Amino acid sequence: MVFLRFLLCFLFVSNVYATIVSHDGRAITIDGHRRVLLSGSIHYPRSTPEMWPDLIKKSKEGGLDAIETYVFWNAHEPTRRQYDFSGKLDLIRFLKTIQDEGLYGVLRIGPYACAEWNYGGFPIWLHNMSGMVFRTTNKAFMDEMQNFTTMIVDMVKKENLFASQGGPIILAQIENEYGNVMGPYGESGKAYIKWCANMAQSLDVGVPWIMCQQNDAPQPMLNTCNGFYCDNFVPNNPNTPKMWTENWTGWFKQWGGKNPHRTTEDVAFSVARFFQRGGTFNNYYMYHGGTNFDRTAGGPYITTSYDYDAPLDEYGNLNQPKYGHLKQLHDVLHSMERTLTYGNISTIDFGNSASATIYKTEEGSSCFFGNGNEKSDATISFQGESYVVPAWSVTILPDCKNEAYNTAKITTQTSMMVKKPNEAEDTPSTLKWSWRPENMDNFLLKGKGESTQTQLFDQKVVTNDQSDYLWYMTTVKFKKRDPFLGKNMSLRVNSTAHVLHAFVNGKHIGSQHAENDKFNYVFEKDVKFKSGCNVIALLSITVGLANYGAFFESKPAGITGPIFITGRNGDETIVKDLSAHKWSYKTGLIGFESQLFRTESMSKWSVESVPFNRTMTWYKTTFKSPLGNDPVVVDLMGLGKGTAWVNGNNIGRYWPAFISSENGCDANCNYRGAYHAEKCLTNCGEPTQRWYHVPQGDNTLVLFEEMGGNPSLVSFQTTRVGSVCANVYEKNIIELLCDRKPISAIKFASFGNPNGNCGSFVKGTCESSNNTVDILTQECVGKEKCSIDVSTENNVYATIVSHDGRAITIDGHRRVLLSGSIHYPRSTPEMWPDLIKKSKEGGLDAIETYVFWNAHEPTRRQYDFSGKLDLIRFLKTIQDEGLYGVLRIGPYACAEWNYGGFPVWLHNMPGMVFRTTNKAFMDEMQNFTTMIVDMVKKENLFASQGGPIILAQIENEYGNVMGPYGESGKAYIKWCANMAQSLDVGVPWIMCQQNDAPQPMLNTCNGFYCDNFVPNNPNTPKMWTENWTGWFKQWGGKNPHRTTEDVAFSVARFFQRGGTFNNYYMYHGGTNFDRTAGGPYITTSYDYDAPLDEYGNLNQPKYGHLKQLHDVLHSMERTLTYGNISTIDFGNSASATIYKTEEGSSCFFGNGNEKSDATISFQGESYVVPAWSVTILPDCKNEAYNTAKITTQTSMMVKKPNEAGDTPSTLKWSWRPENMDNFLLKGKGESTQTQLFDQKVVTNDQSDYLWYMTTVKFKKRDPFLGKNMSLRVNSTAHVLHAFVNGKHIGSQHAENDKFNYVFEKDVKFKSGRNVIALLSITVGLANYGAFFESKPAGITGPIFITGRNGDETIVKDLSAHKWSYKTGLIGFESQLFRTESMSKWSVESVPFNRTMTWYKTTFKSPLGNDPVVVDLMGLGKGTAWVNGNNIGRYWPAFISSENGCDANCNYRGAYHAEKCLTNCGEPTQRWYHVPQGDNTLVLFEEMGGNPSLVSFQTTRVGSVCANVYEKNIIELSCDRKLISAIKFASFGNPDGNCGSFVKGTCESSNNTVDILTQECVGKEKCSIDVSTEKFGAPDCTGAARRLAVEAIC
Repeated sequence: MVFLRFLLCFLFVSNVYATIVSHDGRAITIDGHRRVLLSGSIHYPRSTPEMWPDLIKKSKEGGLDAIETYVFWNAHEPTRRQYDFSGKLDLIRFLKTIQDEGLYGVLRIGPYACAEWNYGGFPIWLHNMSGMVFRTTNKAFMDEMQNFTTMIVDMVKKENLFASQGGPIILAQIENEYGNVMGPYGESGKAYIKWCANMAQSLDVGVPWIMCQQNDAPQPMLNTCNGFYCDNFVPNNPNTPKMWTENWTGWFKQWGGKNPHRTTEDVAFSVARFFQRGGTFNNYYMYHGGTNFDRTAGGPYITTSYDYDAPLDEYGNLNQPKYGHLKQLHDVLHSMERTLTYGNISTIDFGNSASATIYKTEEGSSCFFGNGNEKSDATISFQGESYVVPAWSVTILPDCKNEAYNTAKITTQTSMMVKKPNEAEDTPSTLKWSWRPENMDNFLLKGKGESTQTQLFDQKVVTNDQSDYLWYMTTVKFKKRDPFLGKNMSLRVNSTAHVLHAFVNGKHIGSQHAENDKFNYVFEKDVKFKSGCNVIALLSITVGLANYGAFFESKPAGITGPIFITGRNGDETIVKDLSAHKWSYKTGLIGFESQLFRTESMSKWSVESVPFNRTMTWYKTTFKSPLGNDPVVVDLMGLGKGTAWVNGNNIGRYWPAFISSENGCDANCNYRGAYHAEKCLTNCGEPTQRWYHVPQGDNTLVLFEEMGGNPSLVSFQTTRVGSVCANVYEKNIIELLCDRKPISAIKFASFGNPNGNCGSFVKGTCESSNNTVDILTQECVGKEKCSIDVSTENNVYATIVSHDGRAITIDGHRRVLLSGSIHYPRSTPEMWPDLIKKSKEGGLDAIETYVFWNAHEPTRRQYDFSGKLDLIRFLKTIQDEGLYGVLRIGPYACAEWNYGGFPVWLHNMPGMVFRTTNKAFMDEMQNFTTMIVDMVKKENLFASQGGPIILAQIENEYGNVMGPYGESGKAYIKWCANMAQSLDVGVPWIMCQQNDAPQPMLNTCNGFYCDNFVPNNPNTPKMWTENWTGWFKQWGGKNPHRTTEDVAFSVARFFQRGGTFNNYYMYHGGTNFDRTAGGPYITTSYDYDAPLDEYGNLNQPKYGHLKQLHDVLHSMERTLTYGNISTIDFGNSASATIYKTEEGSSCFFGNGNEKSDATISFQGESYVVPAWSVTILPDCKNEAYNTAKITTQTSMMVKKPNEAGDTPSTLKWSWRPENMDNFLLKGKGESTQTQLFDQKVVTNDQSDYLWYMTTVKFKKRDPFLGKNMSLRVNSTAHVLHAFVNGKHIGSQHAENDKFNYVFEKDVKFKSGRNVIALLSITVGLANYGAFFESKPAGITGPIFITGRNGDETIVKDLSAHKWSYKTGLIGFESQLFRTESMSKWSVESVPFNRTMTWYKTTFKSPLGNDPVVVDLMGLGKGTAWVNGNNIGRYWPAFISSENGCDANCNYRGAYHAEKCLTNCGEPTQRWYHVPQGDNTLVLFEEMGGNPSLVSFQTTRVGSVCANVYEKNIIELSCDRKLISAIKFASFGNPDGNCGSFVKGTCESSNNTVDILTQECVGKEKCSIDVSTEKFGAPDCTGAARRLAVEAIC
């Protein structure tokens, strides 16, 4: 006790003095000492001042060092320059309560909060200021933000609450999560964040400022991490410690949603892994979530409860076991503070996601043993001891010997909370209610508001967010003979109101609320209007304003229109647009203005005939608070939607009528595996929230019921611990505690192997002989808490392909396998041998291909394996070259292939749904898969038969899209596995991107990087089926480029981290001949920036640099597949991985830093590893390869003109028009239906083209004629050409990724018969996504003719007219593209720029063997054939955007499809691959172009370059052509790139050009030793010397 008094005195005295808070790269320092800091978020307005001391005390008892809070601008400054810091907004009181408890504070001023708080914490008046844009360099915004921030800082300073003043606040935050949304703000965003930093720093608070989720946080701001996991976070400055400002302990709830739950084990795992990997500051968001009182909930649709599954629940109770398990973790971490903050760090990688991290100081060591595997436990051998680490857990050993804590082993109790009825002595059995209606007569009958405008305003503008409610009112007059009256009339409102109630002439016609995340909807109801004046009153309601996203302040709310009255008569519709009518506005409701919710309100209430289920009604009752100190809740089950007040205090919105979906809950919540907001959901089919927190005392409850409910069901209850449970292994101590109440009985107890969960335990198969219930009854019953010590005293030539957790094994030997994708239909059989030979020479072991179902079975049960579809020939070509094969049967391919490889006839079968437990689909899939397997087996091509195929694949990337398929998806993937296994191929089956792949399927990874991939089974090797070497092109897009250095880095890092199988997707991309390109909008070229280009040329330096990597990896095969793995973490993203066998060791030195090189000291040597690179040392001594150091040539490809001897200077063309008369003038097709069909259904994908035709008749005096008329087509056609009465009225194509658009053109119709002909064109069908087969294509409508007269619009809906369909075009049917076609062609007056025209010419192929291309620049859009073979779609008229290209492509940093783009402002594709020989070229030009510009060329190596450091050998090769000259050569420090080299500041004295001319000119290839012996020794003042050379071929 004496010691305690002394300590408290010391703390009191020390607070007089300033605390010096700073930091270094390891930790926050307080008075010079590095600290492990554990913090928790408690938001003061989400509880009450009376609760704060208890919450903060419990936080301290839970092992926290600090409390973190946002500051809520709109709460404190609801009206500009009018401030509120009263009651639960008393920030200073809250901070002093933290100080009184001896904790630190973290003040997140923002003032943007997000936090699921209304409008993200911004006041609405800010939005309504002139010219305002939030969170950018907008002067008005910055002025207001600075004013509020400065005011908060000054207020806190005045009370001496910053640590620099002796107060508790050790950190302050400016802005919040801006980096997540910064992109759309562009350069202004970057400037804004710098301004924020400068402004904050100028406030001189004397403690560090933080910026969370801000990777470019300017110095001295500390950038921090938010999320479910932050162990891989790396600060942007080596002097910034690794800090986690928001560890999300759960998730928020939304009306209509389920209850989220993040397991205790996973939260603990995330914290332990963060500290294992160098973190020293962790803040729980939330530690206490609390309540969104009043209208503070954001979203929209955030519930009033903000419990967040936090360690302290909404009411302040301990959420056990989360609170207790984390408390134990905090105690362990605090005990290791010095070691964690000052120790040297080393890491040992045991493979299969298991690792050990050792923190070592002179005083001792502390260890973390981590197991990131989701499925299997890990056994770690360390310093002679063996430790079992459960799956997805971390074990902590403060002394590196004894386990003190494991995140998955919970030794604290679970508390089961219950609701108890009100037990106040004189409480009646039911509450007595009074009521009164909401007065709406002025609005419903008179349409009379406060202001009037002739437009529809966003609700935020009108209400200034002073109310959830806004009336929009207008009047509409009809004459007795108005054409509107007498028709079927409706009111149609395009709404962004969260809830809408609509009234016409005082009568409620209907209500509608938005679905969650779909806040733009259409409300439409039939209405009977009367002649004379009609009053329309629309009550728009918001349920929390948006709080997140770029420019979220501009997200609409309310009724922004348009609003129509429609009258229908047959297929004609008259539309009256009310949007520009005179609208009257009224903010709020009369009952709110009259403050009916106040206890002292003098308004009259009736106690007679209290109505139930009545809309827009007020109810009032009084009640006694329940006895005791347990938190009180009111159960509002039975009510609809509204607001509740207790003693005049708004306790928040209620909406128990909003029921969550019946599906999606997780009965068996598994903590293993990464948490996300859709995991471990509960409360399906129940109201999202029914209980609401209320204060103690004699109380008045007032309800405003908006939708209608039954208040007689309302009751008051207390929430308390009902029972406590534990399920603990022996050799642990468990404490049971009933939260200040005695334990009354032991309901269940068993010591042995009991089963079940808390509340449903059952005894297992073994049981202690002692009576466990009796023992615990004696120990615990009658006590508030008790502690219990849990203790006792065929084919001879067959290749056997298998696997273990390290590698694929072939004939029992683990293998390093390097594979490449080549798709047989994307090249020609004549190309296959050369492509496969080059692949082998490039160091590959295997060729991988998909099988393309729709190519092989274009019509059901009619198969095609001819020409470039000869799968067996392709596989035998692989076998002939001595390579392995990987056969990805799928049969879903994706692959940017038309319809993902599925035949469209499959879609058109009755009742068909793809990729789920649909019997028709499974039958067809099994039929095709079995046929392929049988065909391959027949040729003995599986390795088990002595063939090349070592792996087969079933399904493809299903895990990426599986979620929407629900339980049927899980059942389907199991069926796939069983079906595949039943085919008995004798080699392993793989499933890529399928984390739940059933055994014995091997799950694999696809992506740009797979080094962090972990298989789902310890016996599955780490395999990468698709390493994307580049990216595909789309019409209208730019050219993607993935750098050689980055591809090599991804491979080396994958093998560094335990991978043993890597496949390049693509190794040769090839060409999407014919109509095989998918997308939509995938180009004909599928070059993919692969190591072998579209034409089969070596793509240098990618091909050569990877070849060198393959050679090095193969040289290390035994070490990589059998060696013990250990890892050393040097910090700043640098690491060494050592593979060690008895024969020797191999090392990888990795540097994942995007900015700076790393110097690694290892075994007495120093190695410089460039940024974003991996160095490989096969002997752990000598560098054999670095991914960033390219020592292979760069080949510059050129297009050469046709040099065939008798080729004319220009091509001679003939032509003929496409015959369209039957369609344009007669509207005559092959079939007729009275509806609009999806194009896939009609064409069966036999053509890109489908005519939709109809006729429309008008009488001379038809009200349509003479008005402004237009044709409006709602289209999902990729391209649409529209004709009326034979005249082309316009064309339109979809923008990329926006394939649903409206085509509208003014048209002059005539009296009598009018023919409308619409030519719908597809440009590749969708190939990816859940249910992608149902994505519409073609013209699915609706289609309208509209006539306009003032504010009235007459609409004729043609959707149900008689439509005639014709698949394809006449020229295609007549096969005009065939060389033997007998059709007549004209050579006279060849027209240019003419739509729907055929052109034909002949040409001589260029001399030599170089690939031939045709340049179609000058054409519009169409299809090309050579010798009758369709070489694909062309569209050179589709020009890419001028912006977005990257002149300086930096390989450093993670690649994505928008990085390193080229070809801005140019056609996406102009050159097309064609075969050799005397050829006929036929073009179908759809949009109009100039064929005179077409030319034939060859593609070949024009020059080769190298830029190589000394002590390397460079080989120059002109690909079987002679080197003709040395254009440039310099040895020293030359600058520039291939094609633009220049000499540097130092230069060899020897004539480098002469030396290389002598070595290389006249030869096909030459090797050069880059050394001072050959070129001399230039003095480059310590810089590394390089040789730059460019040779002409």
